[in-house]
Amino acid sequence: MKHDPFQDETKLKERLNEYTAEMPEHVRNKGNFRRFISYLSSPTQNPLEPIMSKQKHLSVIQLIPIALTLLITFVQVLIFF
Repeated sequence: MKHDPFQDETKLKERLNEYTAEMPEHVRNKGNFRRFISYLSSPTQNPLEPIMSKQKHLSVIQLIPIALTLLITFVQVLIFF
């Protein structure tokens, strides 16, 4: 629509040009989903850091899953064969 319907209305144009509207900056609040995503992406502390700093406990932490896997495998082999 390139045609200006108020082109001939000079008084109306002058009156409209007198007024200026100031729009305040509107800060949008975070939604619940955005807050949840921010919570999930925030950095956390490693709860195993004090244990892993000692060399003796580090090997225990690594060996427990391996031992449990071998135990479960052995139990399955005994049950099914």
